[in-house]
Amino acid sequence: DDHKNTNDKDGDVDVVIDSNDISDVQLKEEKSFSAAKDIVVCLAKDCNTKEYRNMVTELGGVVWDLKTMIPKRKATHLIEKSNVDLNIIHGIITERWLLCEDWLVKSAETGYFLQEDRFGTKCKNPLEKKSLYFDDDFQTHYPRYAAVGKQFAVHGRATIEEDPKEADLLIVTDDNLEKHSPKKGAHILTWETFLIFIRHQGGSGGI
Repeated sequence: DDHKNTNDKDGDVDVVIDSNDISDVQLKEEKSFSAAKDIVVCLAKDCNTKEYRNMVTELGGVVWDLKTMIPKRKATHLIEKSNVDLNIIHGIITERWLLCEDWLVKSAETGYFLQEDRFGTKCKNPLEKKSLYFDDDFQTHYPRYAAVGKQFAVHGRATIEEDPKEADLLIVTDDNLEKHSPKKGAHILTWETFLIFIRHQGGSGGI
């Protein structure tokens, strides 16, 4: 038995609880920073399962659905495994909670949404005050990605540059990685490495 009883001078019994029990007691007190009704969860594609959706709703939250755009309000919490998902990237830019699946699993076991900072991080917008340049060839060959990238710039409070020499981030095709002469400290990125840059810079310290 890990519990020890000690008697004080008045004959009362004190119970000494081991560290594992203390952790369990603390865990039950660590509720989410947000009320359940205010939690809107966006599940990345690789963990958007019926099981997880049910966990969210049973705990009193709402699952954000890309297809129906319901609810109309923005997602507050992002759940991901490992893949770079555009919804997750947008959530990072707009500074949401980025959490692992354990947050949902442990919350479901406890019966309420647990405090978030044990399972991930509150994202920081890595595009704020940055200037972005989208290469002409990139815009020609990948118009959809270019449009999404420009939306990211707007939502991330970045600016769009027409001159590649003035940009902090240059998004180009694979063939144009060595075409431009950027300013000192600038990054030349393909679409894939642009998303990875946002994921690691904005979600660092999380999962």
